[in-house]
Amino acid sequence: MATLSTTETGKWKARVRKFGAPDRSKTFTRKADAEAWARKLESEIERGTWHDNQEAERCSFRTALDRYEAEVTPSKRSEVNERSTLGIIRSDAHFMDYGLARIGSGDIARLRDKWKHDGVKPATIKRRAAVISHLFTVASREWDMSGLVNPVHNVSFEPVTDARSRRVSDEELDAICDASESQELAAFVRLAAATGMRRGELVSLQWKNIDLKNKVARVLTKSKVKGRVRDVPLTAGAVKVLRALPRRIDGHVFAGRPDTFTQAFVRSVQRAHKQYLEACEKSRKPLDEQFLVDVRLHDLRHEAASRFAQVLQAHELAKVLGHATLQMLMRYYNPTAKELAAKLG
Repeated sequence: MATLSTTETGKWKARVRKFGAPDRSKTFTRKADAEAWARKLESEIERGTWHDNQEAERCSFRTALDRYEAEVTPSKRSEVNERSTLGIIRSDAHFMDYGLARIGSGDIARLRDKWKHDGVKPATIKRRAAVISHLFTVASREWDMSGLVNPVHNVSFEPVTDARSRRVSDEELDAICDASESQELAAFVRLAAATGMRRGELVSLQWKNIDLKNKVARVLTKSKVKGRVRDVPLTAGAVKVLRALPRRIDGHVFAGRPDTFTQAFVRSVQRAHKQYLEACEKSRKPLDEQFLVDVRLHDLRHEAASRFAQVLQAHELAKVLGHATLQMLMRYYNPTAKELAAKLG
């Protein structure tokens, strides 16, 4: 049964004693709030839906964030990026010292609005909120906080429309490779376009996992589908690129970090575009306004997917690219009208 009493400060203290559950008490400013809390708790205990949430009330968001970073983040494929995201959340969240059970959807919405006001893109806001959401999921399932409600689930976010359809032509690929100051980067670019491998997969590629005779490369990196090993077929062009590369002592095909190749690629695109403009001006050729404009390293994966789709069926293409769903696969398939017309005959 529930009992109400007043404290020395004039507040109302509700206490619930019910068989099958530990005694619970909570203090409120208003008597009506104390009564409502007691009735709700008694009803949940009687219906068997009550969960002990004291641990979630005691554990602050700051403490939970530290534990999440120590126990969960190291297993992520995007560990480095997530640690950066956690640092941003620590500096921006106004509820760092709130108990997890006290954080509501309104708190998440205010954080969302702050990021929006700061000019953060919708996709980035959604990724940051996903980290917070995963923290609450882990706490509920694995940290003895089974009654914890995930406040992110009741918050709406702007739709993300970041799908890209940029294709990279052979002429653009040649120009980027020719403008590169590194033979390794040129090989990296051509292999990315020829295989559709992700940047991280190419960086971690080892010679011992490449069978040039049978034209297969085994990808052993942490993939988006955790624990999955993928065999990637190698085209004749990919084999040619690999055969021309020198063998490294450490057994890796490429040297450097993923971001190193991204930065080098950006510089090569800029250099190639400048050379293109100068060549057009010198020869007085008409400019192609789209040539080498808005080209990203990841676009090479899109290009590979679109080229493979001309000869492979959807399930075969998904296996080559390592996609678990058709929806994700379709983000990478960007056929041109000319290619579709050719298929129609």
